[in-house]
Formats: sequence, structure tokens, C-alpha cells
Amino acid sequence: MSKNPVLAMRDSVQRFASRTRSARTAKTYGAIAESFLVFLGGGAPTASDVERFLAQPLKSGGRAAVSTYNQKLAALRSYAHFAMKVGLWLSDPTADLPFERVISQEPSVLFLPEVRQFIGAVPLVSAAREVARDLAITAIGFTLGLRVSELAGLDRPEVDVQTGTLVRVVRKGGRVQALPLGPKTLQLVRAWDEQRDSMARPDERALFVSDRGTRISVRTIQRLYQRVRAYLRIAKRVTPHTARHSFITNECERAPRSADSR
Repeated sequence: MSKNPVLAMRDSVQRFASRTRSARTAKTYGAIAESFLVFLGGGAPTASDVERFLAQPLKSGGRAAVSTYNQKLAALRSYAHFAMKVGLWLSDPTADLPFERVISQEPSVLFLPEVRQFIGAVPLVSAAREVARDLAITAIGFTLGLRVSELAGLDRPEVDVQTGTLVRVVRKGGRVQALPLGPKTLQLVRAWDEQRDSMARPDERALFVSDRGTRISVRTIQRLYQRVRAYLRIAKRVTPHTARHSFITNECERAPRSADSR
């Protein structure tokens, strides 16, 4: 008695997934392979079948992103190698199908007048008791170029408001660095420091805290940037990562010209 085709299909997908090293990749590739086999409905697949599968619109009716297209093609190419190895397919229907080219996009940046406008709008979108905190967060983000995780990870003892220094910032790779705060940023950090204890729990070490008194989350900082962007109707995509690139760009603007460039 022949095996149920649905069970046979699922068995092949499970065997394929079990040979994939990464559990996450196994789950994703397995789901894509199963979806394709259901779409195929049996028989030997052709390049045309794969193209029609990859060209399917999203549920919303829109076109899938290039990264999604390439991920699906990579999954089917991997499954094809497996299927040929175990004798399920005689040929690879993905062999002549190219990956789509991903067009790189330069990250958005805000220039100095835009940064000033952005920070100036913070009091208009934040709750009254969070204004001082949010001003300090955006000021540090734009003037020091910290990653959003580094901002959220700052501890109160690591800030010296007297000398205007972040005395211990843990950077990517575990590197520890001391960073000076500019006069205007220091003013905003001091204003927040004076209010912090009224929001923070007694045992909380974080410099920036949520309305629950605990360390602020990365997501809360991201939402702050989204609110300001929406309020100002900024066409550019503005995120904490934008602040990092804006810092780099504006630092270059402030750098003195070399003798060769004059």
C-alpha cells in the first residue's frame, strides 16, 4: 500500500529540516519547502513552478520584499539539493534562477538644523513627567552617537554630572569608553538627574527608567523617535540608528578643513 502523499510530503520536509544545522533556519526553510510542495500539488517541479511560487503576492496584495524573495529561493535551492540526494527529484528546478539584487540604501541622516528641531519637539510628544528623560535620551543619542542598546544600558553611577562625563559606556564588543558630554547635553542630563529619583525604584541602577521605575526598554526609546517623527511629519526614516549616523555626519561637518581642501 502506497504511503499517503501528504504524510510523505511532511516526512520529506521533516527529514530536510533535521539536516539543517540552525534550528531557526530549519524552521523557516522547512515551512517554505512545505508551502512550495503544497503549491506544486505533486509531480516533478520545473523552473516555471518555482518562478510562479516566488511571484505570489502577499496576502495584502503587495509584492514581497527582495529579501523575502531571496530567502524563499535559498530555501528551495537547499531543499532541491536534499531532494536530489535522497532520490525524490531528478533535477534541480532552481539551478538557473538568480537571486534578486538588493539595492543598498544609505541610512537617513538629520543635519544640525533638523536635529535641533527634532529635540525641540520632544516636549510636545512626551508625557509631562517624561519630558526631561526624553530630552536627555535624544540629546545623548544625537551628540554622542550611542547605539540604542547602549543608551538603555547606561547606569546612573556611570554618569558624572559634575565633570559632564559618561565615565563608563560599554560599547559593541565589550569595549568600555568614557565620553564627554557637551554643555547643552549636560544641561539636559542634569535636569533629568534631578527628577530621576522621583520615577526610579530605590534599588534601580539604570540612568533612564520607564514609568514603572525600572530600566527603560529599547522599544520605548524607539517609540519616542517614532512619535517625534510623526509629529514633525518628517519624510525621512528616523530611528535611534538614524541618530548614530547623524552624529557621524555632523561630526564630519564640524571637522576643520585640511590645508589641501582650502
